[in-house]
Amino acid sequence: MLTRKLREQNILTPVILITALSEKHLDDEAISVGAQRLFRKPFDANALLECVERSLSK
Repeated sequence: MLTRKLREQNILTPVILITALSEKHLDDEAISVGAQRLFRKPFDANALLECVERSLSK
């Protein structure tokens, strides 16, 4: 996973993931590697924009 590779190299760029998969373990994995959030398709565009804004303000 790209997020894991970024964290291994100490790159702390915020990462927001979007998937069409429904496996529950993806939520836990995304958080464990440092993703800000995992969105599932279809997703609320406003929620994504809010997440992007919060991530950029950190």
